[in-house]
Amino acid sequence: MKPFLIRWAVMLVAIFVAANLSFLGIRYDSAGALVATALVLSLINTFVKPVLMIITLPFILLSFGLLVLMINAALFSLAGALVAGFHVDSFGSALGGALVVSLVSFLLNTDRKTMIVHQSVSSGGTPPPGKGPIIDV
Repeated sequence: MKPFLIRWAVMLVAIFVAANLSFLGIRYDSAGALVATALVLSLINTFVKPVLMIITLPFILLSFGLLVLMINAALFSLAGALVAGFHVDSFGSALGGALVVSLVSFLLNTDRKTMIVHQSVSSGGTPPPGKGPIIDV
């Protein structure tokens, strides 16, 4: 249950960011609509998206992954249609919203500890023998 709540909270923040970018054409009437949209989109991404990805896998490969963006936009638009008080103006707005939600979700879900590379170099500027970078050919 805890991983779902974390994903839902990340989705809530990501949708909030997308809805507050006024040029995207995504609006919400109340905080309750925003919370409901995050819940609906999380459920759609959990249950519907994997099925769509498997069904459209050959086309995803042929389009070099661009179809995934269209699937995300369609699901974002579906969530907007299902939740009263959350409005997505057009498919272009859904595509922009899906991109923003994907980017914000990626940034919030990234483990920062694995991104930091520690390299210790001796005071002479070169590492001691056998302690330098390894190049595997």
